[in-house]
Amino acid sequence: MCGIICILSGTIENSVNTVDIFQVFKENIANRGPDSLNVEKYSSENWDLLFGASVLWLQGKCITSQPLKDDESLFVYNGDIFGGISDHHLMRADHGDTTILFDAIKQMPMISAVLASKQGPYAFIYLDKRKQKLYFARDIFGRRSLLIGKRGRFTYTH
Repeated sequence: MCGIICILSGTIENSVNTVDIFQVFKENIANRGPDSLNVEKYSSENWDLLFGASVLWLQGKCITSQPLKDDESLFVYNGDIFGGISDHHLMRADHGDTTILFDAIKQMPMISAVLASKQGPYAFIYLDKRKQKLYFARDIFGRRSLLIGKRGRFTYTH
């Protein structure tokens, strides 16, 4: 079971509290995936994001460390793909589910179209740097939990 986190802040450098909170969550998600634990920071003019991912390696020829990133996006994921999403990609045993879903989201104009075709549990957070939009979702049954917090309060997404 992997653990993912994203903290949005006005400016991380000016907020010791945000960094302290992130450190606590990072330590907690480390228990969910002992094979890889990484952090990535993204800054814009108005806000900073801290992404973290702890991975338990179960698929592919080698571990897919997260967050995944490129010049246009950043992605953390916890889930499994059982079918849907370009099934021909699933035949490539050298790639885990994280890479398959990340590639599918980047190639489709609508993230909802990707999710409609996906079979299996998931929770993810995706940053589209070009559009300056942050997307997050979990499967309709909540098989992978996704919590949203605001100033110390946390709730499940619907």
